[in-house]
Amino acid sequence: MAKGNALDAEDKIQLAIGMYSKAIQLNPNLAIAYLDRGNDFLSISRYPQAIADYDKVLSLAPESNEAYNMRGIANYRLEKYDQAMADYNKAVTFGNFDAMINRGVLYMELEKNDLAKSDFNKAISLQPARAGDAYFNLSDILLKEQRYDEALTNIEKAIALRPNSALYQSLYTSTLLNLKRDNDGLAAAEKILTLDPKNRDGFIYKTTALSNLKRFDEAIKTITTGIDAYPDFYLMYGLRGFVYKLMGRTDLAEADNAKAKQLGGTN
Repeated sequence: MAKGNALDAEDKIQLAIGMYSKAIQLNPNLAIAYLDRGNDFLSISRYPQAIADYDKVLSLAPESNEAYNMRGIANYRLEKYDQAMADYNKAVTFGNFDAMINRGVLYMELEKNDLAKSDFNKAISLQPARAGDAYFNLSDILLKEQRYDEALTNIEKAIALRPNSALYQSLYTSTLLNLKRDNDGLAAAEKILTLDPKNRDGFIYKTTALSNLKRFDEAIKTITTGIDAYPDFYLMYGLRGFVYKLMGRTDLAEADNAKAKQLGGTN
């Protein structure tokens, strides 16, 4: 299987799928080949094919916790939440750590936040050094509950584990802005754009921080750069219109708000 794995690393997914298929032709009972091919199908959003391969893995290795977890992910993305939950439950029973976090995310989707928090906290207690996503998702719930200090504590722990994640940095920035820590929020937003120069949240949060600090010209420059990168994203125009309104530029504000209304609901 080494050749197929090497191709994965080079992002040659279709070629890797072909390699795994040849391995399966040579040995139709090679569970790892079905698992690897299923994972590649999953990565290119071919969910039914991925599920079929995970089904085959489980027919050959009924206690494969990874196959249950990955099939759960495929079912989740197909919005087959009952099947996803059943798969995650099986994977957790067989000791899959990632499935516990994935099940928590599914509970969030189902608006069962207490159960989600239970899974995230359990994952953190079991393997804190691997629990970046658990800290992140727990922080997301706490932020929505307006428990900002607790949210900040958890997202800081997530960032400590994965300091170069623009996604983590985005939630961190949002939390700082909710805490009215605008200077810190500005610095955090700039870190997002360092990690990912075209990150939409980075433009929005940096503009928000600059606007809160009454640095309106810089805010306009930032959000205009964002609009150049995402000319069809209505929230960008709405935010620039808001800043123009604060500046007393009602003509420009009205033009941007009209553009936002024209694009609204399409993104």
